[in-house]
Amino acid sequence: MAELQDELIDRFGDMPIETDRLLRIARMKIWARQTGVETIKQNGKLISIRLSEDGTAAVNGGKLVEESAAYGRAVGFSMLGQQLVMTIDENKSGKHHPFDVLEGMMKLIPESLREEKNGELILNRE
Repeated sequence: MAELQDELIDRFGDMPIETDRLLRIARMKIWARQTGVETIKQNGKLISIRLSEDGTAAVNGGKLVEESAAYGRAVGFSMLGQQLVMTIDENKSGKHHPFDVLEGMMKLIPESLREEKNGELILNRE
């Protein structure tokens, strides 16, 4: 993705905001596939990210909640059965643009995955 972005800038100069957003969405789709994100939906001023049951089991929820504190009260967490649901509330995003919060949370999910080594659960540390 970074190489593609650099190539576009090299050939065409500064990217329009629409192109930048398109690349950011593509990057989020990659993260979603890697981490078991089942759906991302917007309903009015709320954006919800729902992980599959396997994705929920693979993520370190504590680390995810801790890291999301950077966005204040904009991010909420709940469970739908065995699935983790994160909700981004535009009304509570303050100085953060909701799209930036969404991208930040999508980046945090793979950074919060658990790892198994020799049958033991090891948490990612980056």
